[in-house]
Amino acid sequence: MKRARRGVEIGREEGREEGREKGRDEVREIVVEMLLHAVGKRFPNLDFSPEIERVRDIKALKQLFFDLDQIPDEEALRQRFAALSPISQS
Repeated sequence: MKRARRGVEIGREEGREEGREKGRDEVREIVVEMLLHAVGKRFPNLDFSPEIERVRDIKALKQLFFDLDQIPDEEALRQRFAALSPISQS
């Protein structure tokens, strides 16, 4: 009986972790979508979707969204993304 109870506890914890992970993924998708829209309005002729997709840090993406109106031009935005993106190994 103790084994069964322990198994149920382990299953619940695994389910919780799965739920948290799924929630983080959903939040990231929302932040990415909002940032893509905002960048598209600010810089309509540019496509920054690859740069946005490379950034894994949700907090950094949110901060970029909030700071977007203070970024003066395309080059400054590219520099911000370069600072956030993991170094690619080609």
